[in-house]
Amino acid sequence: MNDRLIALFQATDLMVPAPQPDHALGPVDDDWDAVEVWLRSVARKSQSRSNATVTTYRFHLAKLRWYCENVRRVTPSRWSLQDVEAFKDFLADLPVDALCARTKTRYVGPGETGYTPFRMQPAAGSRSDIERFVHAMFKAWHGTGYIRINPMALEGAGTRRSINPRRAVDVNLYELVLETMEKEELDKPAARQTNLRDRFILVALRELGLRASELVGSKMGAFQQIPDTKTKRHYWVFHVNAKVAKGGKERWVPVVTCN
Repeated sequence: MNDRLIALFQATDLMVPAPQPDHALGPVDDDWDAVEVWLRSVARKSQSRSNATVTTYRFHLAKLRWYCENVRRVTPSRWSLQDVEAFKDFLADLPVDALCARTKTRYVGPGETGYTPFRMQPAAGSRSDIERFVHAMFKAWHGTGYIRINPMALEGAGTRRSINPRRAVDVNLYELVLETMEKEELDKPAARQTNLRDRFILVALRELGLRASELVGSKMGAFQQIPDTKTKRHYWVFHVNAKVAKGGKERWVPVVTCN
């Protein structure tokens, strides 16, 4: 009889549903765990699967988390509109103690004394990028029911970064750097190889109009020859693979024509 009662109790227990969270993110430990769930979703929806967006979001997340843990001390899910305004004011006028400490040769890294994710005062475009990340996070949290009210609902996503032509590298500066590198005295084969590699990268960025991530993420096999049987010429192109291309859109960039 006792065995039958135990079996009946176990069967009944299995029929009782386990407690479920009152939001669609599933079980999460805290706000930072909730962010990770959202970022995994962003990665899955990425067309290119390069995770460039997630990588960028993590840079912004590090700044948001440091601010919450060291300045405002309010987790994002508890933010009000006033907390949003305080974060924007913080970004617009970063206090000195919020800047990452430096040794003689480098910035200190995570876990070291004096580390922060801020190496300099964020420019207007950088502040806009951070604010749009936070807005996207709150929008996702609100849509899944993780937060009841979106504290940035009245703020909007912020303005997009505009192209600043003054930040472009002048062609004459390119030539000066390349000429200086060419005149550099190199005694060891390894130094000569490094010099040639660096000059190649500078010329490729200047001539091909690639994003730095597209060039770094590619291999030398991206340079390909395409024969033209009619003109009996070979055309060199650079293949930007969908895995490294912005938005996952592959393309071919003309390089040079050979007889």
